[in-house]
Amino acid sequence: MSLTIDNSDGALPIEYAEVTITRIMFRNGGSEYQINGDTCRLLDIQELLSDSGIGREMHVIVGQGQLDSVLHADPMGRRAFIEEAAGVLKHRRRKEKALRKLDAMQANLARVQDLTDELRRQLKPLGRQAAVARRAAVIQADLRDARLRLLADDLVRLREALRAEIADEAALKERKETAEAELKKALQREGQLEDEVRRLAPGSRTRGRPGTNSPSSPNGCAARSPWPTRA
Repeated sequence: MSLTIDNSDGALPIEYAEVTITRIMFRNGGSEYQINGDTCRLLDIQELLSDSGIGREMHVIVGQGQLDSVLHADPMGRRAFIEEAAGVLKHRRRKEKALRKLDAMQANLARVQDLTDELRRQLKPLGRQAAVARRAAVIQADLRDARLRLLADDLVRLREALRAEIADEAALKERKETAEAELKKALQREGQLEDEVRRLAPGSRTRGRPGTNSPSSPNGCAARSPWPTRA
């Protein structure tokens, strides 16, 4: 079902010279509303027609059968009629709609606040655990630094001990070489003295007899040097 309205005078707040309002009804009881072929809500149609005097409960043209009901209505009924005729009903409905949205928003904010409080309660132990973890990390770092300092001190002491050992070894080697040189000189001097003793010993110039291999004494015995000789 469609209703076409001439809007060439701009009575309806829409930028169309002709407005077609359509309602499509389905077998399941549902409905679909359209304005110029675009799907919309029933509330959109009511707001569009609210300032034109057209529409359910919004017309200002009072029928002959409705005049008596308006005159005999209670104050609340007459107030509703006057608000509808003056175009106040549209704004009141918008206000009610805004209030409903505000109530829904407040309910959502309350749920968000509850969720925030719950998250804070859950985060408190996590915050304590994080603080403990940070403290443990600081202690571990201090312990690691202390161990590194101890290892560095041990390394310095070991290097100093190694240098001392190397210096002692060099000194021992030098003393050994000096002692070996002195010993060599002493042995050379000893050989020279032995040669001098043999040269100066009695009978050292006596020729040996024929058939003998060594000098002999007058009694036929080989002459012996009173000084010991080297083996």
